[in-house]
Amino acid sequence: LPAPPGLHWYAGDFHAHSTHSDGEQSLSELAALATGNGLDFLAVTEHNTVSHVPHLPRVGARHDITLLPGQEVTPSAGHANALGDVGWVDFRRHPDHWLEQVEADGGILSINHPLQEDHAWQHRMRRLPPALELWHVSWFLEPTATAPWTLLSRWPEGTILLGGSDYHHPRHGYVPGTPVTWVAAEDRSAEALLEGVRAGRTAITRLPLPQAPALVRLGDQLVAVDADAAVLRDAVGRGRLLHGDRVVIDDRWQGPYRLEAADGTLLAISP
Repeated sequence: LPAPPGLHWYAGDFHAHSTHSDGEQSLSELAALATGNGLDFLAVTEHNTVSHVPHLPRVGARHDITLLPGQEVTPSAGHANALGDVGWVDFRRHPDHWLEQVEADGGILSINHPLQEDHAWQHRMRRLPPALELWHVSWFLEPTATAPWTLLSRWPEGTILLGGSDYHHPRHGYVPGTPVTWVAAEDRSAEALLEGVRAGRTAITRLPLPQAPALVRLGDQLVAVDADAAVLRDAVGRGRLLHGDRVVIDDRWQGPYRLEAADGTLLAISP
């Protein structure tokens, strides 16, 4: 993917579980699945525990993948991912405290699957977290759904957009990287990847490349890759049919932007 000078796009997933919480595979098995699907990094986000964090560097090195530390803070009224090595976040406290703690320790808080059935986000906060898991794997069940766009229109401008597979076990029928979140970073280290997220340099594709089209930001332009016959849409629904395997588009509309198939199926997202 074309990237700004000094940066490279890395493929990953910001939501996955192992046997350290309610996943059914070890950290090593989880890492092997991620690398097998072409991922450069995977955030391991266990429910209400950070017992896995000390093991991540060793397991990641064994499988040549960056395993990002994370915790899925999991009370009954909605979940959030605390990304980064920020210590344990007490799920019993108010989400305002989660946000304060995570930011004070240099991490990023992201609201998870905000529209997912009985796990939808219900908490009231003084200030919303900077990141949002807009494309949770559940969107694959109804790939033409527009509810996430309605939700996003009520979120602050500049919200960081992430995707997550919420992988737990093979019976899902999919692997980590469903969808793929891309981060433009200086290198593949956890620190560089989180800095790329903090700067909003993310994009999301339905599947790993080259299995799916991509849409990435390059300065004041968007670049659509392998998106011939896809429709580019902006935040208010204006559309443009794309022609060609690599299309450069001036950023004249209102982002975030998305690529859709002719039937409205979501293909890719870019801020």
